[in-house]
Amino acid sequence: MKTQDHQDNKLIQKEKSHKNSIIDKSALLHPTSIILENVVIGARCYIGPGCKLQNCTIMSDSVLDKNSTILDSIVSHGCRIR
Repeated sequence: MKTQDHQDNKLIQKEKSHKNSIIDKSALLHPTSIILENVVIGARCYIGPGCKLQNCTIMSDSVLDKNSTILDSIVSHGCRIR
């Protein structure tokens, strides 16, 4: 059983890794969000369903509502994108 748990953890880590991206551990990402390369997501952010991010920085305490697309941008602290 230990071996299976260890293998499952590796799969989860691989799914959460994104090319050249940094995602804070406290950020919440919906499973259908798309995080492409060169993305930084700060602490306590929420990335909603269907969001697409590429070449951007989302600063702490920001919220991206469903289907938001952020490309080549910086979202300041505490912003809400609808």
